Amino acid sequence: MPYIFRQESVIIDQLVEHVGQKSISEILNKLLTQIETDFEPEVLTQIQQKQQLIVSKLISKLGPSQSEESNLNGSSIIQDMFEVKEFYNIICKKESVEAIADYATAPMNENTKSSKVSSLLVLN
Repeated sequence: MPYIFRQESVIIDQLVEHVGQKSISEILNKLLTQIETDFEPEVLTQIQQKQQLIVSKLISKLGPSQSEESNLNGSSIIQDMFEVKEFYNIICKKESVEAIADYATAPMNENTKSSKVSSLLVLN
């Protein structure tokens, strides 16, 4: 885990880029939501910083420019993240909620159906 979440590592970022693949999204989900907290404080801090950056990237996967699979898998991961207090607090920040609401309420000609549905599922 320290290797995957170290500051210089791009592993998690690359997994987010390929979240449209179900198997990759499942691995990413496990890495983000099922982390033990018995690491050294500096390693735990690195993990938490990386997790915060990933939330905004996952929210962008709900956008209309993303594939239907990216929308659905991103939505699924975000919904699972709600069960972790730290993620709940990050997702419920004003900027995050506004971005999700914008995707959910955009006119249909600017947005795809899967983007709207995925965003609405997260808001719900």
